[in-house]
Order: sequence, then structure tokens, then C-alpha cells
Amino acid sequence: METLTKYSHHGGVRERIKNGFFVLNSVVNHSIELYTSKDLCRNILEIPTKTIDNGINENRSAKRRKNWISFCDGFNVWIRYDSIPLKTKNKRNLPPDSKSMYDRLRVTLNAKEEYFKNQEQLALQSSLEAAYNDSFPVFIKYYSSQFRLLEKQILYSKTHAVFEKVI
Repeated sequence: METLTKYSHHGGVRERIKNGFFVLNSVVNHSIELYTSKDLCRNILEIPTKTIDNGINENRSAKRRKNWISFCDGFNVWIRYDSIPLKTKNKRNLPPDSKSMYDRLRVTLNAKEEYFKNQEQLALQSSLEAAYNDSFPVFIKYYSSQFRLLEKQILYSKTHAVFEKVI
């Protein structure tokens, strides 16, 4: 009997596929099947390309397929995580089962997203600070006739420089 599966909605399937993995949930026994892209296996899990290719080729030529079960969707080669030999996983200190690996990938992805979000925020903050501190003299001419106090002219010029940068 074939097990019914559905795409997981843990954090968005499209996002996970874009990052090199997705999960199929079994409706019957509530287990998961984790699929990782060949690129993720190579670049993140640090499994050598030769090991992956040899394993996939051996699987295709074997009568009994149990290791390196994979498929190609036209863009990526997807490998069922549980079919990666335990020896290969142990050699790279990878979790033995799909659930543990999926949890690790989610944590890694969330940390990576947080890092890049922070980098974007820092870049934006730096850009606005530079506009505020360095670009304001260009705008003083607009406020010199409006305000007598130099401090007020500078304040409005700095605000103008920030708005200019935002727009």
C-alpha cells in the first residue's frame, strides 16, 4: 500500500525549496521524508560531489535501491536524506534521521535569515547616518533664508539629507 504524502507547510515550502530542502509529511504514520538538493549536500553538508555522484549512479544500477534515492525535477537533483548511508552521515557529524536534520536545517536557515536581515538593517542604518552626518551641507542653502540660527539650518539640512536618501 502506498503511503499518502503531502507537502509540509513548516515555514513555507517555496522558501525551503529555494534553500535546498523540502519535507513530505506522511499522513498515515506522521513521519517525515526530508529531501535535500545535491547542492545543499555538497555545499552545506560537505559531502563530496564524487561521493554523491557515485552513490546516485550505484543506486540507479542496483536491483534493490536503498541508498542515495534521488530524482531530478529539471532544475535540481533531490536526494532523500534517509537514503544517505549512515557511514556518510557519521563521517560528517550529520544527524542520522530526517527529523533531526530538518530541525538543524531550519535553525541554520533561520540564523542565516536573521544574519542577512541584520546586515541589511546595518547597511541601511549606515547609509542614513552617512547622509545625516556628511551630506547635509548641500541642503543648507535651502534653509539659510528660512532660519537665522545655524543650528536650526543644520538640523533641517540633515533631515533633508536623510529624506533625500530614503526617496
